[in-house]
Amino acid sequence: MGSCVCCQTVSNLELQRSETVKSPESTVQIPQMHPKVHVLADRVLHNQTLTVTNIDLSGRDLGEEGGKYLGAIIPYYHHITSLILSKCYLEAGAFESIASALTDLVMLKELDFSFNNIGSEGADILSPALERMGNLEILGLEEVGLGSNGMLMICSGIVGLRHLKELYIGKNNIGDVGIRGLANIFPYICSLATLEINKNGIGPKGMAFLASSLGCLKNLTKFNVGENNLLPIGVSMMIPHLPRSLESLVIDKVGADNSNIMKLTDILSEFSKLKHLSLDHNEITSEGVEEIIKILPKLKLSYLGLIGCDISSHRKALSLAGSSTEVLL
Repeated sequence: MGSCVCCQTVSNLELQRSETVKSPESTVQIPQMHPKVHVLADRVLHNQTLTVTNIDLSGRDLGEEGGKYLGAIIPYYHHITSLILSKCYLEAGAFESIASALTDLVMLKELDFSFNNIGSEGADILSPALERMGNLEILGLEEVGLGSNGMLMICSGIVGLRHLKELYIGKNNIGDVGIRGLANIFPYICSLATLEINKNGIGPKGMAFLASSLGCLKNLTKFNVGENNLLPIGVSMMIPHLPRSLESLVIDKVGADNSNIMKLTDILSEFSKLKHLSLDHNEITSEGVEEIIKILPKLKLSYLGLIGCDISSHRKALSLAGSSTEVLL
């Protein structure tokens, strides 16, 4: 089995500025670089790259220089199946170097750039590389500053990824325009099992597009659409189209009210696999919680979130109705 670079111990590795890495096409100058990238460069120099199948540098402050050096090294790891670079403080210049080198990583199954400020410019660079990753199953782009334009560019890159199972694009302010672009490609990425689009500035108009396409995702098990300003009308549009395959549903802080809860409880018994339901910080009062209490014994929920809802007087009734359900108020 291969090994993960993040687990290697980097000791006494100092690359001199004069050292070079030779490839059939060019000679890449690699000066003294960020410490976390040393071990990768050392394996290139010693022709040991094939022993590495996963590269995980998450949480490492690579910065501008470290990112650029990593971009020069990545092509020598064209066989890897996982590249995790979340929260590496990559800015535009460093990300451009890395993204440009991704076109050779056709074996990737997991790619994560979450919590880096790549913006729509970075999305434009990343999109062509994504088109070549036919084996990709997991894509993490949470809080990377996509905006609506960046989301449309990412959509053009992933539309052909038939094996994509997990997509994390929360906290990107993609808005109604961005979610419409994503909804339009659902028929082509219908293998999705996890979709996180929370905190994206999606309103009722965007939900109208999303709801009409949710039916394409018949394998969806985890869906997080929380912290979007859907309002009761948007939530009402979404509920009938929720895939019955869901195991986890997060619709917290979306402006849902009692009418939405009544509509949801009418069909909850059809969700035989649902284990996790989060309804935190919505406009749910006694009228709504009474409907939940009625249906709760028929469900197989292990978790029900009602934090921030005005239902404290029903604490005991909820506990009795769902004896095997952890209810947080």
